[in-house]
Amino acid sequence: MSHFNWQYDHCIHRWLVLTPAGCLITHAESPLEVVTCLLDLVITHKKIWALKILHRDISINNAMMYEEALPDGTIRVWGLLIDFDYTVKVDGSSRTAEPADCTGTLPFMAIELLQAGEDSSIQHTAAHDVKSFVYLLCWITSLYDGPQSQFRTDSKKLALESWYDDCDLCVLALNKEGCMSSHLHLHDITKHYSTLHPCITALSDLITEQLHAQCDACSPPAATVDFITGTK
Repeated sequence: MSHFNWQYDHCIHRWLVLTPAGCLITHAESPLEVVTCLLDLVITHKKIWALKILHRDISINNAMMYEEALPDGTIRVWGLLIDFDYTVKVDGSSRTAEPADCTGTLPFMAIELLQAGEDSSIQHTAAHDVKSFVYLLCWITSLYDGPQSQFRTDSKKLALESWYDDCDLCVLALNKEGCMSSHLHLHDITKHYSTLHPCITALSDLITEQLHAQCDACSPPAATVDFITGTK
């Protein structure tokens, strides 16, 4: 969704009925299934980027999963990326986003996009979407404490609440940057997802290291994509 008071482009609403039907990624039975689905989503994102298509709204409600029964009787879970409302076609040259193009769902938006605020020169790149996958993993492992979308039951105030509880985008950017660099969110990882603590720590450090790096609109930092997908 857009968080700026800019005029929207004319849009056409379409419904597509597809099969198989998916469910929220948080319905996964185990941390391994969640990571498997997230990797599918990252790889899908990389493939559509190769076709010059940028998603621009990686978030909890757009990350789905579905099950496939294999010939040997086992079940394989797959990640399913949906909601291409804010997708844009990107050519091979550096692309400067128009003001209305700066989109995303607040808790999952890249820090650089939040920092830019109403700066119309900001470039929304594939690298920003890749970082959103990391924030999505932090969100799942902090808010959910079991399979089938079981929410945590305690009333602890979570670090990631500061990622969306202010109307000032610059404040949200500072909150998220401080959280990632200080590892505050790591203390909120639930017992169900405790095995992912080292993975989330490494990804958080990677984002912090690259935070001030210049994003290339033509080619997202390969190290980021390769790190998350495990190809390097």
